[in-house]
This record gives sequence, C-alpha cells and structure tokens, in this order.
Amino acid sequence: QLPVNTIIRYYYYAQAQKENETSGTLYKNLGDRNARACINCQGHCEKACPHNVAVRHLLADAHRQLIKFT
Repeated sequence: QLPVNTIIRYYYYAQAQKENETSGTLYKNLGDRNARACINCQGHCEKACPHNVAVRHLLADAHRQLIKFT
C-alpha cells in the first residue's frame, strides 16, 4: 500500500532539485502512507523487486529527510 515511486520522486525533488519545501509538503500530504515503517522493516519489498534495488534504505532515508521539511 506504500506509494514507493511517489516517495522516491519527492525524495529526488529534495535531493537533486533542492525543492525542499515543496517535496516536504507533498510528502506530508501522503498522511499515513509515508515511509516511516521502512525504517525498521525487514525489506520484504527488496526481495520482490525485479531490479534488486535497495529500496528499503532509500525509503527510510527519504522519510528521515522529507519529514524535516513538513
């Protein structure tokens, strides 16, 4: 139920384009569908990823960064 692509896109906005306020607001609007759970998750999504992306670490970092701007 986690919008992985959306969260990674917002993270990109903050990291690469320095759109911190905008990305933080967009992330906040996700409400309970944020990546907080990824911080302590075992990484089941990584096992399902056909491209072997370490997405749990990306999502956890995205949450830590984006929550600062909310």
